[in-house]
Amino acid sequence: MNAFNSISRFISDVHPILYNECAWPILDPYEPDILKYIKKRKRRLACRPSTDVEVEWLDSKIQITLKSDLAMSCVASDLSGFSANDDVFVSPAIKLEADLPLEIPYTNFAVECEQNGKRVYRKSFYNYKKDQATKEFEAMESTPTSPSIAVLYLRSMSHSQLQREFPKIVKSTRKFGFYSFPMFNKISDNITDVVNGTFWHDEVRLTVGQYMRNERYCKVFSNTNLSGIPSDYDISNWAQSLKSDSCSDEDSVAERLIEQWAQFSIQNTDHCYLSHIFVNNTIWSKSLDDTLSSVFDQFQLNEVFKKTLVVVVSAEGIPVGTFGNSYTGKVEERNPILLAHIPDKLKKMYNDHMFHLESNQNRLITHLEVFDLINSFARLSKDQGIVPVRDDFMEWKREHVRGISPWQTLIPFNRTCYHVPIADEFCLCMQHKIDIEKDYNQTYAIASRLYDKMESDILTNYTCMQETTWIEKRNYTSVYNLNEKILNGTEEYIEFLYFGFFVNVMGQFKHNLKDDYNFDRTYPYVTDTLKSGCLAGYMERFCEMCHGAHFLTS
Repeated sequence: MNAFNSISRFISDVHPILYNECAWPILDPYEPDILKYIKKRKRRLACRPSTDVEVEWLDSKIQITLKSDLAMSCVASDLSGFSANDDVFVSPAIKLEADLPLEIPYTNFAVECEQNGKRVYRKSFYNYKKDQATKEFEAMESTPTSPSIAVLYLRSMSHSQLQREFPKIVKSTRKFGFYSFPMFNKISDNITDVVNGTFWHDEVRLTVGQYMRNERYCKVFSNTNLSGIPSDYDISNWAQSLKSDSCSDEDSVAERLIEQWAQFSIQNTDHCYLSHIFVNNTIWSKSLDDTLSSVFDQFQLNEVFKKTLVVVVSAEGIPVGTFGNSYTGKVEERNPILLAHIPDKLKKMYNDHMFHLESNQNRLITHLEVFDLINSFARLSKDQGIVPVRDDFMEWKREHVRGISPWQTLIPFNRTCYHVPIADEFCLCMQHKIDIEKDYNQTYAIASRLYDKMESDILTNYTCMQETTWIEKRNYTSVYNLNEKILNGTEEYIEFLYFGFFVNVMGQFKHNLKDDYNFDRTYPYVTDTLKSGCLAGYMERFCEMCHGAHFLTS
């Protein structure tokens, strides 16, 4: 297999950034040690919905159509005070007649149909139009330079899982210019604390929600109280009721929540709002791929992207144990996703900020940075400045457990788990193994083989490269692996070998101690030390941005 053909798949999937003191484990979404687990993950439908009744929601009215000659009765019930545990209602039901549209006077309600004493249909509804009509609160206008904020919070999804299982979402996020942060490290197993910490911090005077409502006069829409402020729109009973609907499962509940999040954003495109939906899924089916990619298409068509910062984030990677005790599973458990879409007008107005955001895609970040990113946008103004990194900057952040805004500050390349801080059992920054390195530095044959392969692939695939030079007196190998608290119990022992053959090109490959050296898995990365000031990253970007026909490493 040609290494660069293999690498072309990774260019958009992962960032092989070697220019960090936090050495990051770069993995294929289809690593061999997890394939046996992936094949078993299939969605099983809870049941098949009844074909004897059709229920339509038409402009705040419910209409039912009966498709069976057997007698059937249908009612609409208020969900106020609904108990999901007992599946009971506290308010009287409204009888529904077939083919007769009826306006329901409830904000949250469920439609149920029975046939021969057996329930054959149930679906929960949220009446946004009615909820909106009861509000006296008028939100300020949302503009491209004073945007709304829409946050979709998933409980579990890893960066590699997104690439592996949801190609439509990946395609949509690339198409619409989302920024992705692959060096995203989980900091806790407490999901409530993680989500809560995304919206408030003890040392910040006003939480994100408080600032949006009290200072910017924005609407707040949420299915939780984790954003630090109650929602202006009550969907909690509706959200609780979803799992009691006919043929409901985790995926159908997630789809309904995501669709409602999208509808609110579309209906309020011109009004300032903070929307935050938390989806408590731990296992996803392919249906999410269709749902979320369709939402992004609707956001584009309805110009939501023009006036809204859209953030998709997960609280953790894959749930612990999903991939057994595999090495890859240990990494994916600790590597959540973060995707952010910035309105185009802001990109043009804030050039320095955008440079920081793009550069910080390749830096170590945590949920503390998600808070600071959202907080920066909540307080966006024409006078919002750049926050420089001073001598005691990272030590102060560590002491106060504060994040660094990826929008306002260039995160230092020497940031490690120590500075956040991230406990060893979560830290994905790999450790430098000096003892192993001494042995490998004597292995001239390994270095020679990898150099030959990289040279062949570079000169064949990248026309801006016409010559390479290997400085043989350099040390050949640096060896890294995860810390012992993460590796404890893993089925395989994996390490990463970094090769710095040229002054300007470094390569990394994964090595399983049970196997021979696998040179099909190389990740060349370019840094320019020729004083042109260019740090392009990938080979094809280097050719496009930094150099003409000649690349001499001297």
